[in-house]
Amino acid sequence: MQASDIDEMIEAARALSTPIYMETQAEIVEYYQIEYGLDWRGAIVEDMLDIATDKQGNPMSHSNVARRFQGGRVYGANRPTAKSRAEYRELGQRLPPKYYLPPAGFQIDFDGYVLISEDCEPRSFSEQIVGDAAYNFANAPTFMDAMNAYFKTPSDLVNEPCGPWTMDITALGEDDIIEDASSESDLEEEEDIEWDE
Repeated sequence: MQASDIDEMIEAARALSTPIYMETQAEIVEYYQIEYGLDWRGAIVEDMLDIATDKQGNPMSHSNVARRFQGGRVYGANRPTAKSRAEYRELGQRLPPKYYLPPAGFQIDFDGYVLISEDCEPRSFSEQIVGDAAYNFANAPTFMDAMNAYFKTPSDLVNEPCGPWTMDITALGEDDIIEDASSESDLEEEEDIEWDE
């Protein structure tokens, strides 16, 4: 996927990743408490109204849905039924994902201008983002993350573009990942080399 601004870069990283949604009552209640503060009960009840049904499959009333979130019912005094768990999973699908599971990595093909030591410099490169960096890029993609793949030392050298740029972002499978040239095994082999004096 091609990106030429930060929003497109975020969209591409997320589109190439697998969203993991909230499924349990505890996860969803915690989300609403963080998102809505003291008004969380009203917000979750409103969102559950078109999902929650009684045993006969009829929509539940506002007061019946609200009972689910009173006192001990919220904090595990009663384990949700299989039907209630299915309703929470459905609500979780409607909420933002709790995180994105990246592919094995991302291939970044960059062409554009970046700010280096107060100078706007042209750069073109192809690099991979793997491991923890891929997870971070999938969940909170930043321009600096992409630049750190290329400018490995010092990290965070470039955190913003200074001119036009394009970035092609593709998902990598396990077989597509290229091992880092400075792996520990390479360093160990170099230590065994005897130099002629």
